[in-house]
This record gives sequence, C-alpha cells and structure tokens, in this order.
Amino acid sequence: MDYLNHLPDAIDMVATWNLPEDDLIEAIHQQASLMADITHFYRPPTSTPLQLPLDLH
Repeated sequence: MDYLNHLPDAIDMVATWNLPEDDLIEAIHQQASLMADITHFYRPPTSTPLQLPLDLH
C-alpha cells in the first residue's frame, strides 16, 4: 500500500501517545513510513542540523 493510504491509521495510532505537537508530526510521518514499509526514505528531524561525515584520510 501507498504511504498516503497509511496516514489516517498512523494519525489514529500516534494521537494516543500524548506527544507535543512538534514531535507528533514527525512521529506520524515515521509511523506511516513504517506501515508502508518505506525503508529507503529518511528525513532528519528539522530541529537537528544535517551532519555529513568528513573523512580526511
């Protein structure tokens, strides 16, 4: 099934977790991704800066 098909179920499931609003949106996204078995997609949290590994060798 598609990611969008899982959003309503993910919202119902995550809404019971009593998360703050900022974390709620990210948790819904992650839950819907898990339910749709999307393993190739990862979006870092918006509050954390993206850090790339630097190899100087």
